Amino acid sequence: MALFRLRYGAREVVMPLGKFTIGRAADCTLRIDDSWLSRHHAVLRVETEKVAIRDAGSRNGVLVNGVRIRSLRYLQPGDKIRIGKHELELLKDEVEEEVFAQETRDDIARLPSSGPPPTPETDDAPAPDVLSPREREVLELLALGHTQREIAERIGVGTKSVETYRARVADKLGLKTRAELVRYALRHGLLPQY
Repeated sequence: MALFRLRYGAREVVMPLGKFTIGRAADCTLRIDDSWLSRHHAVLRVETEKVAIRDAGSRNGVLVNGVRIRSLRYLQPGDKIRIGKHELELLKDEVEEEVFAQETRDDIARLPSSGPPPTPETDDAPAPDVLSPREREVLELLALGHTQREIAERIGVGTKSVETYRARVADKLGLKTRAELVRYALRHGLLPQY
């Protein structure tokens, strides 16, 4: 599993899975207040092992390694992205999925032994019934700390299918990280009580 970051000047911004937007609008994931940038200048799609970028219809375009992109383009670590007068660099760290899975199992083991799961003050995510039975099963297993490989073996599909189910769950619920998925499962009573 990879962790992608964007280096922007002296800053490094971690890129969560899913849609990542760059521009000067307040709703952009990475907001750069510069009149040379469009409100929504570029859109990146961050997946577990790759990142794609497209121009969001900007006035000045998006360049990757000095070449203007005209359609969706997959990026490689070290690629330089020029947006207006700003240069960003894509960085990638390999992160062991098993480490995340073990941390999740450790967090679950520390849960209170009785009582309902914590309830958020506000929870904008939809109810679990928007998920298919298979998506819900994958969410529950992820939240219990299983790796994608373990889930694939358990439900009899390939790891790419598990990635697809995970991405669908994240999209339907509006969540990006594994931690957000675990919190969602806890808040909605999808995990057995410990």
